[in-house]
Amino acid sequence: MSSLLPPPPNCCYRHWIPTTTLKAEMSPYNAPLNDIAFALRHIAGLDELAQLPAWSDIGLDHTEVLLAEAGRLASEVVAPTNRIGA
Repeated sequence: MSSLLPPPPNCCYRHWIPTTTLKAEMSPYNAPLNDIAFALRHIAGLDELAQLPAWSDIGLDHTEVLLAEAGRLASEVVAPTNRIGA
């Protein structure tokens, strides 16, 4: 794919030769763990849910570990499958 557009049809250039090419590379994905943790605690009320008897076995530190592993899965396993030409 060229980064230059071809000349208009009535242009004086008869032979258009692209001089540069566009190489698209994706930046590595990093999950927004701090944003997700903030939304869970302050918007979804995770602190209040953690005090319910049904959630007594799971502490807030467990959710941070789960978020970290979900972020690692997203960046190391899922994101590489979304590459150009794959």
